Amino acid sequence: MILAVLAFEGASVFACECAGERPACQEYGEASAVFIGTVINSRIVTVKESPYLERMRAVRISLDESFRGVEGAEVEVLTGFGGGDCGFGFRETQQYLVYAYLSEQDQKLHTSICTRTKLISAADKDLAYIRGLSKAKPGAMISGEIVKNLRNDTDVRNQPLAGVKVIVEGEKKFEAVTDDKGQYRLDQLPEGEYIVKPVLPGNLATRGPDRKVKLADRGCAEVSFWLESSARMTGRVLNPQGLAVPKAEIFMIEADKERYRGHWDAAYSDEEGKYSFNLIPPGRYVLIIRYDGMTSQNRPFPTIYYPGVSDKSQAKVFAIGEGQVVDNYDLQVPPMPTEGDVQGIVVWADGRPAAGARVEYEMSGQAIMYGAKVDEQGHFSFKAYQDLKLTLRASIEIEKGKYEYGNWVEITAGANTEPIKLVLAAPK
Repeated sequence: MILAVLAFEGASVFACECAGERPACQEYGEASAVFIGTVINSRIVTVKESPYLERMRAVRISLDESFRGVEGAEVEVLTGFGGGDCGFGFRETQQYLVYAYLSEQDQKLHTSICTRTKLISAADKDLAYIRGLSKAKPGAMISGEIVKNLRNDTDVRNQPLAGVKVIVEGEKKFEAVTDDKGQYRLDQLPEGEYIVKPVLPGNLATRGPDRKVKLADRGCAEVSFWLESSARMTGRVLNPQGLAVPKAEIFMIEADKERYRGHWDAAYSDEEGKYSFNLIPPGRYVLIIRYDGMTSQNRPFPTIYYPGVSDKSQAKVFAIGEGQVVDNYDLQVPPMPTEGDVQGIVVWADGRPAAGARVEYEMSGQAIMYGAKVDEQGHFSFKAYQDLKLTLRASIEIEKGKYEYGNWVEITAGANTEPIKLVLAAPK
């Protein structure tokens, strides 16, 4: 998927995720309706999409020329409001070439910025294809490219792969082979549904299932594949007694780079303690394991590198080659860290308890903030694992949207015998 940032007149800039623009010959074959029309007006409606109700624009359009799927004088098309919902920015009195799809939920036509819908002034190429269909030779086409992802310190580059066989299966089976640019093409295919899949070398794999396409006569489809190393690592997470550890969180990070720089991935053990890393790029990796059944969003946990050390330089390094398979590699974790209470009080500078305050804390070197409630006497308490280095501060809302903050205080969980005092200065 690619991330496209789009803006419409009178709208803010939002992120909308589309799968990239398809060629006209593919969009025309897949759309439920294709027509030229002029926008009359629009209204806000509520429609049921999946289990949810959603507000959308119902755009009323005069039908100037129909190519497929609609007839009559007018047609109504639903779309979003623009921005994050991918709505198309129709404007009254403007003429458009519209590609619309029938929704299974409400049986109405929908369109979005992820289709080839556009102003008629920008539709010359589309119209040349559509108007030329009557003279085009029968048969459909599937084309695309196959590349290998090459990673370096800053980005991912694509290396075209020549000589890769591509199988296209429908009522009949067809084959093609990529050229020196990694491209393939099959012409004069019967219309119908097809499954497209490359025949992969043993050291490479694709993400996701085989691709399915539906071809109309004189239509087309672009189907490309981005291949990655098929390397994997699997096994179980076990406690010191050899029993399965469910819900363990395992991060695979590059051994020779700063944390989460370059490739990294996360895996979670199931109820039998099984974990799996797949499509691992060639490299040297270490593992960080959390095994209390929680995640970093719930509460802080000591940074423990496999096989149970806090210093990355002492961690076991896994050198993974392209296509390498490391199966049944069990990870035995050390005993759970000791847990204790962090207790304290929040007061104003004159010693009065700061009722209604809140304590926020984080693990040193991390960017995730946690919170603890303060009672009417200013007391707070929360659980923490022994020897964790934490920074704390108090805050209080003195008026709506305005807060007073205390200074950060550093502590080591379990090392403080006296309650921690956090002081808030009186607002000026």
